[in-house]
Amino acid sequence: ARCQRRRRTPPGRAMVTPIILYHPDLAPFHIILPALLLAGGICFLSGAYKFTLDVRQPKGFYQYKAVVLLQLVTIYYTRGYLWFTEMWKCIWIFYEGGNTAFLVGGLAAGVMMSLFNVIMVADATSAAAKWLPRSLPSEPTGQAELENDLVDLGSPSAAKGTARSGFVLATTLGLTPEAKRLRAHIQVLRAAGKFKKALHKE
Repeated sequence: ARCQRRRRTPPGRAMVTPIILYHPDLAPFHIILPALLLAGGICFLSGAYKFTLDVRQPKGFYQYKAVVLLQLVTIYYTRGYLWFTEMWKCIWIFYEGGNTAFLVGGLAAGVMMSLFNVIMVADATSAAAKWLPRSLPSEPTGQAELENDLVDLGSPSAAKGTARSGFVLATTLGLTPEAKRLRAHIQVLRAAGKFKKALHKE
């Protein structure tokens, strides 16, 4: 299946090439880059797997919670702990070496990327705080809320991939009949949401 290509954030793209050219032996850089790529891969694949689940059934619901927990731990460790500790090591190395250009550029890119990572951490925390303590919704309103959240959690982001490519990958993995019905229902919800936005614009 063909997945939609994601673009790297401008601050990251602006710093990666100069570091490779002028500081190829920068140890923290060799930790940060694979960690963020690994985090994106884990969250994208697990996010795609969520579209194969029938969250109205106990098995699918608890698998959904497991995916939310996996994404929470992944983002906390990579975009939280690893990013902030290793990023400041890079800044300190530039400072000690008297490399003003890389120090200023690293601070600017580091601040912007840090803000982005904070948003990712907050997003994962919000999803975990909302669904991990809950039991399986039995009322239609609770099930509808869960399905709406499933759509929102599949929205485009560097951490979670894209909803469209997630649906494509989920199809290649093989959907159960129940999951196919849920997938169709989610697509209807997405179409209804777009229609409402179009009405508001008018």
